[in-house]
Amino acid sequence: MSYPKISGRVTSGFVHLCIGKPSIINIISPQEWAVLKGVVNVSAIATNPDGPNYVEWVLFTYGISAANDFCQQEYDGDSLYSCELNTSQLSEGNCNYFFMARCQGPCSQSGTTHYYISVNNIDEPPLWNNFKNSITTNFSQFSSWDNISNAVIGIPNKVVINFSGQTINFDNANLDSYLLIDHNYLSINIDALKCLRKPAIVKFYNLSFDVPKILRNNQECVHPLCSLISYDSNSLTFSAIYLNGIYNITEGATLNLKLFDTSDFREVYVKEEMSFYANLTNSVGRIINFSDVYCEIFINLTNSTERMNFNQELQLYEFKKTFYRAGNFSFNVTCNATSHYYNIIENTSEFTITNRPPILINFIPNQTWLENTIVSGIDLDDYFIDPDGDVLNYTHSPVR
Repeated sequence: MSYPKISGRVTSGFVHLCIGKPSIINIISPQEWAVLKGVVNVSAIATNPDGPNYVEWVLFTYGISAANDFCQQEYDGDSLYSCELNTSQLSEGNCNYFFMARCQGPCSQSGTTHYYISVNNIDEPPLWNNFKNSITTNFSQFSSWDNISNAVIGIPNKVVINFSGQTINFDNANLDSYLLIDHNYLSINIDALKCLRKPAIVKFYNLSFDVPKILRNNQECVHPLCSLISYDSNSLTFSAIYLNGIYNITEGATLNLKLFDTSDFREVYVKEEMSFYANLTNSVGRIINFSDVYCEIFINLTNSTERMNFNQELQLYEFKKTFYRAGNFSFNVTCNATSHYYNIIENTSEFTITNRPPILINFIPNQTWLENTIVSGIDLDDYFIDPDGDVLNYTHSPVR
């Protein structure tokens, strides 16, 4: 196999060739979610596949938004590197510090970072006036709030958050401003409450859904972000890997709308009252009838929209109308149940109005008229009638 030659001129140049494997570094302390007070030891283990002496140095950094290098150690014969840090010289911060450790290997640097670390030298209680009730953990019983286990926060009969199995730093947490709870409503700003970025069990109370669906920021929240645990006695419980955003429960069932009218069962005639029906149910068969749910009907024959009434006996939405014109027509029904978390639904159907012909009610007896004699005619209304009440017009054929 032959290769093309590379030719050209170089006035000056430099080639650096490095042969070596990348180093590996792991932070030993502080771990994520740690709470630091006073003077602390920051440590890491740095190694290299070719031997620990291939690690030249380790650099420690901390910060909230900007990084601050505070300690660099050269290789001194083992893989453990450590420095002391006086946290009393740092700003207070709950779960918003990061700590980074980087090491220099033969050819490149390697690094790792731990997040959600607190610096807490001054104990401050959380702001929780909105949640002082029989359900929420009584934060007033503590003198330090950076290590509280199994905390519960909620409002009775609305929403309760259970941090079972978790230890959380609530120091100076502004729950009143960044955690909002109401009926079927939960909002949490995790950027302002970083220490609450932990797994939680959430329970919503006083719900009424056939197929409940969990929403987060108006989008369905599914596993693993949200996992339904149970729905019974009008209460829904789900687990979350952590909470962030706005949560509420909505109806997961869909609407069905079936239409029919009197003309589907028999002929309907001009000037006869006919009924239109709308059967509004959901996908599990429940009849949707609430005071704030309504259906409207538009009939192209009248070019008008009317509100339908709910017939309790029939369990159907109903509208009655009398028409004075025969023909084939259509009607459209739109139902609005958005107050119960359903989408608006509509459907269209057709109906027929029949115009009946006149009928003979009496036989006309034989008539004998003398020629060239003036006679009074018979009253044809005594013999014919229009069942729809239309005015009758008559024609005749001349006598031959």
